[in-house]
Amino acid sequence: MKLEFNKKYTTIAIYAVMAVSAAAAIILMLVHLDQVKAIAVSLLKLLSPFIWGFALAYILNPILVMFEKLLGKIGKKKMSRKLTRVLSVLLTWGLALLILVVFFSIVIPQLISSIGSLAALFTAWINDIAPLVYQFIEDYDLQGFVAGIDSDAISKLLNTASDMVKGFSGYLTTAIPQLAKATASFASGILNIVLGIIISIYLMFSKELFFAHIKKFLYAFFPKKGVEKALEITHTSNRIFSGFISGKILDSCIIGVLCFIFMSLFRWPYAMLISVIVGVTNVIPYFGPFIGAIPSILILLIVDPKTAIFFAIFILALQQLDGNVIGPKILGDSTGLSAFWVIFSITVFGSLLGPLGMFIGVPLFAVIYTLVRQLSGWMLTRKGMSPDTKDYSSPDQPLFTRQDS
Repeated sequence: MKLEFNKKYTTIAIYAVMAVSAAAAIILMLVHLDQVKAIAVSLLKLLSPFIWGFALAYILNPILVMFEKLLGKIGKKKMSRKLTRVLSVLLTWGLALLILVVFFSIVIPQLISSIGSLAALFTAWINDIAPLVYQFIEDYDLQGFVAGIDSDAISKLLNTASDMVKGFSGYLTTAIPQLAKATASFASGILNIVLGIIISIYLMFSKELFFAHIKKFLYAFFPKKGVEKALEITHTSNRIFSGFISGKILDSCIIGVLCFIFMSLFRWPYAMLISVIVGVTNVIPYFGPFIGAIPSILILLIVDPKTAIFFAIFILALQQLDGNVIGPKILGDSTGLSAFWVIFSITVFGSLLGPLGMFIGVPLFAVIYTLVRQLSGWMLTRKGMSPDTKDYSSPDQPLFTRQDS
């Protein structure tokens, strides 16, 4: 007797088995969560050279593309693609190594020197507070006001503050050896870094072959329409991430260099330390300028209040230049997010992932936002409805347009 299979019910049965299997796998993972975490950590450690390699290749790829275009113009298409790629990879890594050498030979020593002198200044500043307080009371005849306050209590409070600053100074002093220890620990895994560099060079040299293999595999084992949609999402994500990350890093470097040049011209103290703070925090959209400016102003306030006021005015002007000229010129509209969603993404991903989340939160949410917008537009179109947002606003309160601004 020949069995007749109903294609509809067979498909339903397959999906049901897949759903039950997925649910069972999730339950098993939750029950054995510690083992799953241990396996994940071991797997990440095993794949760390490849993670390093992919990250390095991804970050350096825009520079590689720039060198390829430059060599193409110089060679006027007389050089072969292979020779152009080899020279571009060498130039890219040569530039990267030059930046690292400059950073570790010039920037790091100045940072350590600035932190050490700042710690000593804090200690001296606290030690001078007690005489200033007593002098202030005497000059303004406040003895009656403070008569009910125990002078011993004031002395104890000042001594406690002094001890706290000395402890902080000691922490900064011991932080340098700890940093050296961390560097030595990092150097013990230098093999992974070297392997990562080798892998990144391979990926940069043969990136077209690498992606062709992936597409071949996907088309072989998955439906064509699904693969095409996945590739479209991948291209969108790459455009947003690459444009934002490379642009923001370049933008922050320019801001840091401009800050250092300006502070050096006016011989303001701690130029290198403050410029690094301003440049590094600038990678965080919206909140970055405030995060970097506040501690920088406080540092200068201790040294010279007048300089702190001038620096506050300068940093405000610099951030206006960045927000209205440099940033838009480099980044353009790479994310397509409004100010509200930028702040939302920084807040949420910053809470989940810390400083890294504040940096990658904007492009990550931009990808999610784009996918949700495309999905909602597709579903509305299927229902015969308009995907345009303005069609859903109230007739009495229409949306603002460019003409309204």
